[in-house]
Amino acid sequence: MIHRQTILTLSAVLLVGTLHAADVQMKLDRNLISLLDRVVLSIEFIDTKGDAIELPPVPGLDIQYQGQSSETRIVNMKRSSKVIHRYLVTPKQTGNFTIGPIQATYPGGTRTLQAQLQVIKSKDDSEAQQLNQLLYAKVTTSHTTPFVYEPFQITLTLYVRDGIQTDNNISIRGGLPEQGIDGELEWEIIKRDRTLIDGTIFNTTTLRTTVQTMTAGTFTFEPQVQLNLVVPRQNRRSYGFSDPFFGDFFGRQERRPVLLACNQLDLEVKPVPTENRPDSYTGGVGHFQFQATASPLQLKTGEPITLTTQITGNGNFDKITPPVLNTNAAYKLYQARRIPTDAPNTLQFEQVIIPQTATLTELPTLHFSYFNTQDQSFHTLTAGPFPLDIQPGEQARIMTIQPAPSTATTVELLERDIVYLKPMPRNWKKPIQSSQLYTLKNAIIALSPLLLWVLSAVLITHRRKKQKDPIRRRRAQALPAAQRALNDARQALRKKEAIACNKSLHHALTLYFGHRLNLSPGEVTSTRIIAAFQKEKDTVQHLMQQIEHARYSPETPDTESLKQRIKTTHNLLKRCERIRV
Repeated sequence: MIHRQTILTLSAVLLVGTLHAADVQMKLDRNLISLLDRVVLSIEFIDTKGDAIELPPVPGLDIQYQGQSSETRIVNMKRSSKVIHRYLVTPKQTGNFTIGPIQATYPGGTRTLQAQLQVIKSKDDSEAQQLNQLLYAKVTTSHTTPFVYEPFQITLTLYVRDGIQTDNNISIRGGLPEQGIDGELEWEIIKRDRTLIDGTIFNTTTLRTTVQTMTAGTFTFEPQVQLNLVVPRQNRRSYGFSDPFFGDFFGRQERRPVLLACNQLDLEVKPVPTENRPDSYTGGVGHFQFQATASPLQLKTGEPITLTTQITGNGNFDKITPPVLNTNAAYKLYQARRIPTDAPNTLQFEQVIIPQTATLTELPTLHFSYFNTQDQSFHTLTAGPFPLDIQPGEQARIMTIQPAPSTATTVELLERDIVYLKPMPRNWKKPIQSSQLYTLKNAIIALSPLLLWVLSAVLITHRRKKQKDPIRRRRAQALPAAQRALNDARQALRKKEAIACNKSLHHALTLYFGHRLNLSPGEVTSTRIIAAFQKEKDTVQHLMQQIEHARYSPETPDTESLKQRIKTTHNLLKRCERIRV
């Protein structure tokens, strides 16, 4: 009876402990931050349930939803639960901001929520009131009126105020024409410098790419450039995560992705005119020089002449086709082919010509036409004619021989120009002598089965030792397990699933170092890894920093960064395999 009363008493206490008034609260983990910092906003549903709330836009702030978590606590026999929705708030300018008010509805009532945030000037800058005063991008071009297929250059300059630290990773995530461009744009860093603008020093990075359009029209360039700022990390700010990797690898700094403001460049591309276009025009746009040579000039009928043409200058070399020689029954033309050359801005073609008659005295003039973008008109360049001295060849003499009256034999002309005959071997091979059988090579071949048997026995013995030793068995599983996780990352990258790709990379490192060091997943930390692999300290820290940042950053990592991250992970594991621990 006493036992039953005790159970009823405890149940009543627990029931009373669970009866709390439901409530909703909005909290900022800090109400005062700098322009280069960010803050976490939490909406907590206490002892009730609630869905995420779409916050109204606030000018000067970027607010992004980060996800949901839940907590349950029992203190002094009293049970309390929370459903927490977190938002990451990134300032774009200084000032005082009000987030809300918003109406939060939950079972049992409605509550009005709002929060106040003050953003002050960064301690790294005493003047800037907005983020785009600290760092921005500018796109320019020196060619304002390009034509279709005419190559022109686009220059992108990044400005970062002196004192602002970045990790030097530059990503262009959009803002470029998606159609009408010939090929993908490849950006190249051509210069890093410092410049003075209105009395303020900026560190500049200049990138350049060559553009060639396939159609006429207006093309808009407004590159969306992302940089990663390196800012101090507040120790008391955890973003709600307790993963040891997050704390170990970020240390006292964190990388904050920032999308730079950039001007818009509208470029009008003109079509190549059709009026006054010569018949010898083959698609060249730019400014070119043209020359041609023929060799040999003294030959017999049926012997080949090589016609070499060379085009130099500036323009769209990849769209130019070889000049066409006029057809003539006196010679046979073969298709021209492009030949490689080490000379810059040079295009070379080679064409084989076979004279069919000795009456041919010259090769006709060769014409090359192109559209000159400087004076916007067509130009035609010529080479030749090429004088020839041709003597009758063997084929010509056979064809001119008159048959005897009493002979009915006729000459049959072959349909091919050249007929190859297989000659008789000059030397016959002698039969194998008995002394040639007793050689080292034959001995190795005879003993190979025995050597394979010995090798198999050694491998089997080694494998059995591994199976009996659990540490060695885990060591053998390290690289295969990590490779499977890397394959999952590559597959996720092909599907453009960036989050899944980054998660697989984290899984690959945890599996590998867990097996190598005989650790459980929770014991795998950067400290344990670096202690065992001192030579790879910098690579491990940088790689895990990137992976963990991508796991908890609001920005989705770009494809190129993930490709490089997979490659770095693969190479790191291969090097660690050669280190004994």
